[in-house]
Amino acid sequence: MEDQEPKKQGFPFHPLEDFVLGEVLGRTLVALGHSKEEIQKAILSHLPEGQPEFLFTPNAKKQLLLQSMPVELRSFLESGKEKEVIDIFRKTISEEGRLDLALELLEWICTGFEKEELVRALFELVLNGKIELNSEFYPLLMKEYDKEMRGDLDRIREE
Repeated sequence: MEDQEPKKQGFPFHPLEDFVLGEVLGRTLVALGHSKEEIQKAILSHLPEGQPEFLFTPNAKKQLLLQSMPVELRSFLESGKEKEVIDIFRKTISEEGRLDLALELLEWICTGFEKEELVRALFELVLNGKIELNSEFYPLLMKEYDKEMRGDLDRIREE
């Protein structure tokens, strides 16, 4: 009886609305000609049958993982082991269902490392391989992200 995992409960996580990088991803892909529905369907294709949406990772668990995972990822990034990084993301998204955590880590990689090909591969993983990302994707994504961050700074200054 103790081995049975309780039914997952939590707050729904809508990646294109609940996280800045998800919003930026959505805007970028729409600008590249994809519909929001197509993007949403690609992301949700990771979910097992019967689970309609991703859930937020509980805060305590998320904080613990956000302390340990960057250390492991950094060691792989610095030693050129990008396949291991992709494998960690695949497990985090597809097996553990922690898309919110994966997007936070992906934002960290986007802003802290010059790894265009890896970032594109990780976003293709977020999209479960359903949407191919061409060479226009990364520069446009980073431009949109920069606009979003500057807009946030401008709003903070106005307050």
